[in-house]
Amino acid sequence: MKTKIGYFFGFIFGLSSCSGTQNESNAVQDTATYETAWAEDIKCESGWEKFANAYFAICYPDTWTSNDSGTFGSELVLTSYETETLEDGRPFSQNINVMKQAAKDMISNNIENLDAYASFNKEQIENVLHKANIRLFEKTELAGLPAYRNIMTANQNGADLYFQQYMFQEKSFYFVMTFTAPVEVSNDAIAAAEKIMTSLRMNLE
Repeated sequence: MKTKIGYFFGFIFGLSSCSGTQNESNAVQDTATYETAWAEDIKCESGWEKFANAYFAICYPDTWTSNDSGTFGSELVLTSYETETLEDGRPFSQNINVMKQAAKDMISNNIENLDAYASFNKEQIENVLHKANIRLFEKTELAGLPAYRNIMTANQNGADLYFQQYMFQEKSFYFVMTFTAPVEVSNDAIAAAEKIMTSLRMNLE
């Protein structure tokens, strides 16, 4: 049986958070400070925020929100404040999510490197997503690492959507970063998302 790769192609309508006791908050803060110390020297441009964890850092406009609570199994979800209306009247916000998967979990599928992982990812998309149309699938680089870029459209939950993915490997994990927008997304919005995605920096320590 093949292992399913954990993608996030879902709709982001709203994100919530909760807070614990002060002691819990302090403990979490101390841990986060230790895990993100490597990213202290990474600077974002004016009007942009920085998110960092133990694995990566990324910059995003202050008109977007970040959530690293593990929504849909993600490491991070960035969501635009702006809400668009899909053809069927449902609200939708453009979003970028980052997911990781342990490389050892894919060995049983004979996937032992990024090339095989990206090919398997492409095969799964074509077999699982309705009306999947891959426009571009190429080897490139991201954050100085070998990567694959996949640009496609597909129908998800009854909506025609545009996706742009980067797939890459660092240490013992594969990462998939995906930008999702309505299929009629503008070139300006795609360029803005690309700017966010290519700001990614990995912890190489």
